[in-house]
Amino acid sequence: MSLKTIVAVLTMTAAIPVFSQVVPSATNGGTQFKVGAGFSAYEGGLNNGRLKGGALWVDINSTRLPPFLHGWGLEAEARGVQVGQTSPDEQGAFRQATAGGGPMYTYLRFPRFHPYAKFVINYAGQSFNIGYKGYDFEKQIAYAPGGGLEYQVFPRLWARVDYEYQIWPNPFGNPNWFLDPEGITVGLAWDLKPLHRH
Repeated sequence: MSLKTIVAVLTMTAAIPVFSQVVPSATNGGTQFKVGAGFSAYEGGLNNGRLKGGALWVDINSTRLPPFLHGWGLEAEARGVQVGQTSPDEQGAFRQATAGGGPMYTYLRFPRFHPYAKFVINYAGQSFNIGYKGYDFEKQIAYAPGGGLEYQVFPRLWARVDYEYQIWPNPFGNPNWFLDPEGITVGLAWDLKPLHRH
């Protein structure tokens, strides 16, 4: 199955219990900080297989904002992925690293399930081989819409499945082409300061 199909199936399977809940959770003033780490698997955008590695993230979500802004927050994340085996003559992406941040919206109606959407702006770098000697690294600003689902395993521990679609708008100095790495991250986040509920 394709990566998009797998992500869709996982998200729908995990979301079924969400829609079975009928009691909303209310929140009063507070700021939530989550620090997480996970395993990432990405398609590199240069058709040479799956890149694997790790990711770190920090989420900030506050209910001190006006009620119509509840659920809006910020995410900072860093990720590094690479292919397992390469040879000097193999073509494709060998390593990618990104670090950045941006806004996210978390749907807080359900106490233990939090679907979310995000838009991250990354400083991104990639090592590759496209057949040009002496040109094997690219760095630029990349944009990454994405989303996922968090599930509260314990009062302060959250499991997370995250999907991200990256857009590298000007790779290799070519304005008529772009890279589009995409992938999933599965991990755990520790809630340093939970939102207060009543």
